[in-house]
Amino acid sequence: FDTDTGDGLGEFTTRVGYVFSPKYRFDVILGYDDGSNAYRASDGETRGARWETIFRWTPNTRARFSFGVGERYFGTTYRFDGSYRHKRWVFRSSYRVSIQTASTVLEEQEVVPVLDLFGNPIENPFAQDEVLTTTVTTPTLIEDTFLRDQFTLQSQYSKGRNSATLRWFVTRRDYNESDLDTLDNQLQFRYSRTLSTRLRASAILNLWDHSEQSDSSFDYVQDALDLVVRYQVGPRTNLGVRIGRLNRDADRSEGDFSENRASLDFNVRF
Repeated sequence: FDTDTGDGLGEFTTRVGYVFSPKYRFDVILGYDDGSNAYRASDGETRGARWETIFRWTPNTRARFSFGVGERYFGTTYRFDGSYRHKRWVFRSSYRVSIQTASTVLEEQEVVPVLDLFGNPIENPFAQDEVLTTTVTTPTLIEDTFLRDQFTLQSQYSKGRNSATLRWFVTRRDYNESDLDTLDNQLQFRYSRTLSTRLRASAILNLWDHSEQSDSSFDYVQDALDLVVRYQVGPRTNLGVRIGRLNRDADRSEGDFSENRASLDFNVRF
């Protein structure tokens, strides 16, 4: 994590799996974590053996689920992955426990994915603003290693001219050196409708509940609503208008604020 001091975490794992049938599979993961001033467990350890068992269930070609439990030097870990796809509806969900820093969190963010949740290629992300999938909101990160527990659920529905996307994140960060322990509950709902071959409108609602456990904790609830209209002027040009309002209600009065926003953008692709 730190090239100047050599702080970091090394992982070695080996996996053995047995396939019972096309629907069922069982995996065992064995390995070792070796940390240098990385995340420190409650007993002071930064290294130790690890194991994990994972059960995978694939009931059909449209659905896939996996459940795992294990033990690492900092405690018991769990994992979950699930996905289901229908003709008009798809969802993905996961739960992970991992050791992170601010840099690894930023590296994992998806800015413009190659595919949407349905697996369709995104040919023109700048003209189709509604398919961009950046994180809902990135909390302020400090220079420290932390243990991250994160649950995610993403769902998308599409029928005719209408599409709706729901994204839900629950993230807990337990920092190593700092006494800071944060919990973020974030929800984003997006509804889009194609009004004509050139005109598309979207409404995006973001909700964010942030809480901290420290001597100088800073808790707040934040909501934002944006309305976007995009017009395809020509094959390579488009015009967009966005209006929105953001509001934050904090437990300390100096952290409260509200703002109204309006923007106009014109894009040309060469």
